[in-house]
Amino acid sequence: MEYKLTIHQKFSIYSDFFTFLKPIKDLYSVSGVLGYNLKYNPQTKKIKVEDQYVEIGNKRFIHLDSKGISSDILDVDVIKEHLHFLKDAFEYDSLKLNEKSKNLVSRYIALFFNEAYDIIAETFENKNINYVSPLRAYPQRYYLLDEANINTTLNTQSGTSLAEVLKKNTQVNSRVNAWLKKFGLRVTVKEFKDIIHNIKINQNNLDLDITDVGFGISQVLPILVQGFMSNNKSLTLIEQPEIHLHPKMQADLADLFIDILKLAADKKGKVKKVY
Repeated sequence: MEYKLTIHQKFSIYSDFFTFLKPIKDLYSVSGVLGYNLKYNPQTKKIKVEDQYVEIGNKRFIHLDSKGISSDILDVDVIKEHLHFLKDAFEYDSLKLNEKSKNLVSRYIALFFNEAYDIIAETFENKNINYVSPLRAYPQRYYLLDEANINTTLNTQSGTSLAEVLKKNTQVNSRVNAWLKKFGLRVTVKEFKDIIHNIKINQNNLDLDITDVGFGISQVLPILVQGFMSNNKSLTLIEQPEIHLHPKMQADLADLFIDILKLAADKKGKVKKVY
């Protein structure tokens, strides 16, 4: 870790009050700068820490709160154990730190985890990572669809989410049916009454409710829909994709994963999927 003190130029004559922080062994493999904005009060003849900040890269964070650290991330006792290192690094007999600034190490670590969390959260929010669970939506005879909902992501444990995507996303619907065609199947979402809908599977020219066909269909549909909804350069994690499928469909599903990854570029250089 690298540390520095920031002293207002107007009060630089009091810089003798301070000792620049010595380098400390980087216990947490984090590089950054811990700084203080200081102000001298001529009336009280004391120097006050106005705020504390940490710089990581080109970002500066002020008023870091150590409450964000919980025991499952870092043991608070471990933090307290290492506080004695600060005594060798910072002489602050003449520097009256405010109460919130005393636990310097924990505040620094809290900042690091805050920043890491933001990056991870942003990655998921940008739909770069998708997940299909092994326990997928159980088929239902009726689905209540809200016309106001616009699904940009798929909740694979929700049959309603699956039905809404199949009904409203015509591109995904056509790609799913293009793949199901090799098995003589076609999926449609039909309105039963008002907001009540059914998922129908057409087989041998018969429209069957999804609850009246093999259970494997309801389990493979979320995989197909998520696969075709995934953005380019995204990562899709699928647990037990083969569950409840017969060997022929398992093999074809593996081929589908390969086909989805095959990309073709048009004349403008834009990327599009094969299906």
